[in-house]
Parts: sequence; structure tokens; C-alpha cells
Amino acid sequence: MLKHGKEQTRPSLDKVIAVLKEESVTKSLHFDLAFDNVIQCIVVSHPSLFTVPDDLKVPLLINSCEVDQMFPAEAQAKADEIFGDGKFAPGYKREYFSGCTHGFSVRGDMTDPLVKAGKE
Repeated sequence: MLKHGKEQTRPSLDKVIAVLKEESVTKSLHFDLAFDNVIQCIVVSHPSLFTVPDDLKVPLLINSCEVDQMFPAEAQAKADEIFGDGKFAPGYKREYFSGCTHGFSVRGDMTDPLVKAGKE
């Protein structure tokens, strides 16, 4: 974490939060960084090495897809088993995008209607 610890990442995060507040945004989103309890929900798209902290107390949304070597069907089912059916009190939802592959939300082929729909 030397390159991605709190000291390196928090200044940028604070700048983003300041701009969001200026724009009257009252909720913050989490993208793989969580320091000092500023996070109100977590959204993870095409997770790969995502681990859930023991003290997670905010709603969790996982965007998953059909072909994902880093978050395969077995891992998706396990996430549902752990968090689904009301087992995770803050809230849990996993979106599934058929026809998409790992990375679709970042580098997906926008000429493919399924990928485009997943990204949007």
C-alpha cells in the first residue's frame, strides 16, 4: 500500500468530495478506497481482487457479468450466498450483465448492444 495508502490517495479523494459538495451532492460513492468513514455506499464494477472489510457498514452494489475470469460464476454465487437474502443488513444487490466480459464498464465494445447496455 505504499503507493496507494491513505497519504497518497486521501488528498485526491478530499478534492473530489469538496467538488461534489459544491454541486450539492450529498452522497459519496466508493471505488476501492475507504478512509475515515466518509463512504456512504460501495459500488464495485467487474471486481477482481475485491475483499470486503470486516467493518463494512454501508450498502454494497456489485456489477457483474457473464464472462469474468476474475469474478466467475462461482464467486458471484458465493457473494450472493454471503450477502443476499437480507443477510447483509446495510443492503446488497448484484447486477448481472449478460453478454458482457470482465472490463465491460471500462473498455467495453460500444458497438455491441449488450455491452453498451451494461456500460450505460
